[in-house]
Amino acid sequence: MTSTATEHQEIEALREIVNVAMGQAADSLARLFNAFVKLPIPRVQKLESSEMLAAMREILGQHEAITAVRQGFSGPMHGEALVIFDAAGCHELADLMGYDDASLNEHELLLDVANVLNGACLGGIARQLSYELSFSPPSILVDRGSLDDLMATTHPLPWRKALLVEVNFKIEDRLFRCHTFVFWPEAAMARLERAVEVFLEELG
Repeated sequence: MTSTATEHQEIEALREIVNVAMGQAADSLARLFNAFVKLPIPRVQKLESSEMLAAMREILGQHEAITAVRQGFSGPMHGEALVIFDAAGCHELADLMGYDDASLNEHELLLDVANVLNGACLGGIARQLSYELSFSPPSILVDRGSLDDLMATTHPLPWRKALLVEVNFKIEDRLFRCHTFVFWPEAAMARLERAVEVFLEELG
């Protein structure tokens, strides 16, 4: 099998692994909100750092404002996760989570949701590949800003290549939606690829 075919097989396998993990994350979100969560097929692609802005702009479209939460994770497959919320639907969070107190801090709710999503998504991937992860506390990078604002906070990117995994979550009949992006830098990519190879060997 050629290296290109092998890489394609690994990407497809990782997409299936991510799909299972994202399903678990969607279930966690559905239970948190007591609502149906729409979950499309995740995107998995290898990118140069110079390609990241164009890729994210294609995925996110032309939202007027976004709020972005960043959370690092460590372990053999260390990296960073970004949960990007469409700011237009953020005001629905308190109601979705069953709170009627208008004074609740929206930022705290966003951090809670991001923590639940990242824990379920990344935890689900790690368990399938027999890895363990630990997480840093989530933090808000951009509050009701633009994608350009977000990229300015992370420029220059600390890696040359990365594996980008993206999935978006939508709540049925609500404005609320968010995108989860997971970035693995080159060093972690090599470990991740080896773990996927082992995963495929065990399936075969």
